[in-house]
Amino acid sequence: MSDTLLKNKITRSVYKKMNACLDEITLSVLRSTLSVFRSTSKRFLDSKIKGFKHPEVFEDEDMAEHFAHEYLGEIASQNVVKGYIISRIEFIENALGQDQVSHDTFIDIGDPDGIFIKSLGKTELSANISHIAANNVHKKGIESIRCDVEHLPLKTKSVDNILFFQIFEHLPNPISALHELNRVAAKSIILSIPYVSKTNIHRYNYDPSRLIFEHHIFEFDDNDFRQVITHTGLDIQHHEIVTVLTPVTFKEQIIFLFWNSRGVIRKDPEYGRIHDDLFYGCFKKFSIYHLTKKAMIP
Repeated sequence: MSDTLLKNKITRSVYKKMNACLDEITLSVLRSTLSVFRSTSKRFLDSKIKGFKHPEVFEDEDMAEHFAHEYLGEIASQNVVKGYIISRIEFIENALGQDQVSHDTFIDIGDPDGIFIKSLGKTELSANISHIAANNVHKKGIESIRCDVEHLPLKTKSVDNILFFQIFEHLPNPISALHELNRVAAKSIILSIPYVSKTNIHRYNYDPSRLIFEHHIFEFDDNDFRQVITHTGLDIQHHEIVTVLTPVTFKEQIIFLFWNSRGVIRKDPEYGRIHDDLFYGCFKKFSIYHLTKKAMIP
């Protein structure tokens, strides 16, 4: 065998071993990442569920089926959803007070499974553009309608309070939608969005595997969101940032650091600019706002 052929054979062998080593390292990192995702999400859920006044709302609820068009098979994702549901329920009660919650009417726009209307002790009203979501909620004994948020089939000031969770970032015309919510709401709107350190705008249909209305479009940071609100005739009364995933142990901190510094995430065309705000595809924080009608100047 010539020296050249021998060198080529050795080179191929070395590359093969290097690739096998890199594959094993990648698998090891992914296993550690999933472990950290589970541990941090469980700690978040444990902190929220302790002292939660309405644990019965989760009876007969399958968090894996929370979203109409996405199955959450990973327990860490279920922990995040469940803990964040608790955060929003507590925010509603703190913002409005128990007496107002008891006597007011509500509509949950973008409602995937009726859990917030159920937690408030109501049987109405739910709305979603998805017929699957609307049907799922209807099966639970909650009145549900299918509609577009920019054209709600409801009379002006016909509902006291509107719940609008994780929908704003999906809208092509967010200011127009807020005007429509302001028209229908007699009192207030409680809205949540992903927390981002700087505003992020997505290209059209960046994930063809998803339905168009499932894509994010505008992810506003707090400052830009407040600028948007100035166009709507609404005021921000309360604002809360919910921290979902926080590294505590040394292992968690190392894995978080790895994901924050990973080049492939920095180069991602959709989330590269805000890669520090996500971990393993999950937003680390969410923002919740209580919006009320702006006082009219006589």
